[in-house]
This record gives sequence, structure tokens and C-alpha cells, in this order.
Amino acid sequence: MIPQTAEYALRAVSYLINHPVEPVRRALIAEETCVSADYLHKILQELDRAGIVSTQRGPGGGYLLKADPTTLTLWDVYSVVADLPRIHSCPLGIKEHEQLCPLHQMLDDMTKTMEDSLKSTKILELMSIKPNEASCNFPGTKE
Repeated sequence: MIPQTAEYALRAVSYLINHPVEPVRRALIAEETCVSADYLHKILQELDRAGIVSTQRGPGGGYLLKADPTTLTLWDVYSVVADLPRIHSCPLGIKEHEQLCPLHQMLDDMTKTMEDSLKSTKILELMSIKPNEASCNFPGTKE
């Protein structure tokens, strides 16, 4: 149900939450989160443009979490890399359907529930940690 790109973005952000001090090289993030480095590069560029991560170039450079991990929600990350399409009119294009049929209304309600859950859940809540403590079981995180 979650697009792969959103999953990868959430993995990368979770990893960076666990590594708040020094910039982390993209290759290391890719290796530790099991995401292709090339694909991760595109995701991190989008997260950088959105102000969620920052990029430091040059020797010793890499990525750092820029957003406040105590307020960062799943939606903040998800919405940067993926859409959650809502149904506003008949997907079949039937002009007589001024309101959604029961099936499409139910599907839209499910999408809204998912959107609301993403908006109300902070990433740290899922990781069950305070900032600077690691509990996510990515390889290479503090135990």
C-alpha cells in the first residue's frame, strides 16, 4: 500500500535520525538501509529540496537531518516523494454520478484515513526513541 519510494525515504530519514552528529555519505545510507545508491540519490535530492535533509558537499560531506525529529511526521516525508490520490469525482467518468458511488466513497474514505494517520504519526513515535537514541534495527545503528 505504501509506494516503494516512500518506504525508502522513510528508511533514509530514520537512519539519519539515528546519526545526528556527522554528515553520512549516501553510499553508507544506501548500504545500511538496503536501497540502491542511485535511487536513494534521487530521493535524498527531493528531501533536500523540501528542507527535510541537508547536503554537505566535499570531503567529510554527506547528508544530515535538517528537520526537527521531534515534530517530523510520516506525512512530511511521504508527501515529498509520493502522492496519495483522493477520489473527488466518478473514476469511470459517468456524468450522472454527481456524488461518489458507495464503492468509490469507501475507497476515498480509506485513503483519507491513511492520510490522517500519516499526518498524525511522528517518525520518532514509531522508532520508540528520543532524539539521539537509536532503536531502529538497521544495520550499523547503535544498540
